Amino acid sequence: LFRSLRGGAALSPAASASATKLSAFAESEMASLRSVCVTSLLALAAGINVQPSSPWELRVTAVSDLWNFFARGHSHHTPKGAHSFLRAVEYSLKLRVCNAFPSETPFDIFHNEDEIKKELAYKSCFEYAEPLRAGDKIHFKVQDLATGSFTIDDLPTQDSTLVLVVTRHDASGMAVSFRSHVFASMASPQIAVFDVYKGKEKAEVLMKQDGDGSAQKVSFNSVVAVDEGSYKVMLKGEETTEYPLTAAAEQAYVLIRCGVESDLGTSWKQELIVFPSSEAAPAEEKTEVKEEKAEKAGAREAAAPSLFALLLLAAVCTQN
Repeated sequence: LFRSLRGGAALSPAASASATKLSAFAESEMASLRSVCVTSLLALAAGINVQPSSPWELRVTAVSDLWNFFARGHSHHTPKGAHSFLRAVEYSLKLRVCNAFPSETPFDIFHNEDEIKKELAYKSCFEYAEPLRAGDKIHFKVQDLATGSFTIDDLPTQDSTLVLVVTRHDASGMAVSFRSHVFASMASPQIAVFDVYKGKEKAEVLMKQDGDGSAQKVSFNSVVAVDEGSYKVMLKGEETTEYPLTAAAEQAYVLIRCGVESDLGTSWKQELIVFPSSEAAPAEEKTEVKEEKAEKAGAREAAAPSLFALLLLAAVCTQN
């Protein structure tokens, strides 16, 4: 514009002189702006903060700050070589699998492609504490034949126990079905009660604390918290069966009513799976006592022929 005004023939000498001065000023400002931009870019590339000394430099610095804000975002930046005290919170998820599928044939359990339990028998449970991730699959196989899979959709945001119960889908078929529950971490003992029995027989679960004569009903398919202590758990149907349970702090227990009144194959009477079971330790102790008694009896039986042989040998020597 100034060049065109300066070159215009219709301008008076005074106007032409003014236009020349304005044009020279504009060119000087543009040169100064180019110099500031180049200096700012070089300073940004070198990581140096430019100290503004003119309005143009203030504008360039403001644009640079906005660029850094949006380019880097709000994340916490830790200098290279520095130790960060911030870290992600990790939670542990323990898997507990219970076999409530009435059958003589056990299951082989796989976590994705890895076998984690071989031959899990009916009315048995086991625990698996290796890391689990969302999307992992728990596969169930019988003699290398796939029978069903359970997918872990999401992981809880606290330490917890995932209970997975495999059972029959119905009384007439052999298809599997799954029931699950996630125990949150609590100070009080917790009990989850499942009813996977397939049949017409009715029953209820009662609990009675040792030293207390009153029994309380526990609803099926529910989770309750109890006081620490020793209990008797009763499955009351046509017959009543008692199971011992010792509830400890921060522990999670399952009661599973299982069995099937099969329309086609073998029927299995209704029973209660209690896990962890208070009977496990006494049963092992009884087994060890029986084995010790058997060893002693065998030693006596082995010693008896030896003593008889010595007496016989002495009698022969005396006759000679």
